[in-house]
Amino acid sequence: MTLHATIEYLKYLWLAKGRHGTHSPYVYDFIEAVLQDRGKMVIENPVAYNDLPPEYNTLIDRITCHYNYNTIQWLPDDDIQNTGIVIFPTKEPLLWASLSKKHIPLLKNDTVVLIANIHETAMHTYEWNRISNDARVMMSIDLYGAGLLVFREEFKEKQHFVLKYKVEGR
Repeated sequence: MTLHATIEYLKYLWLAKGRHGTHSPYVYDFIEAVLQDRGKMVIENPVAYNDLPPEYNTLIDRITCHYNYNTIQWLPDDDIQNTGIVIFPTKEPLLWASLSKKHIPLLKNDTVVLIANIHETAMHTYEWNRISNDARVMMSIDLYGAGLLVFREEFKEKQHFVLKYKVEGR
């Protein structure tokens, strides 16, 4: 782990909240049902993306199951279609610029974008902050190892959350 990643992890530990630290019904439900595994989900076709750690494969499975998403897209290679969850796993943060310029304008309501490795280097953190502050992103969730961008029209104001997500070995 780099010095930058260590400092970001310490910040994450300081700022991360659980379900009782949020005032958003959407985020409370997300923590309860997806992150904390409160409800038993039957995941029929688990994903296994080699570019992501196993705990984030599980997170993708739980998100798609809880929100009934039936389409997962892998960017930047795929073209945007009407989708539920979009995965942007590249470790090259400069490619993330294509996400905000090319892909975000095409995303439909009720879409979640997962970006891997958001605190690996200073450039990763800088690009994550830039993308999550994009005016079209109404909610961002920092889980330290990955970030989620949530596109929902019913969100009236921009929100950013740093949430506890227990990962084995960390």
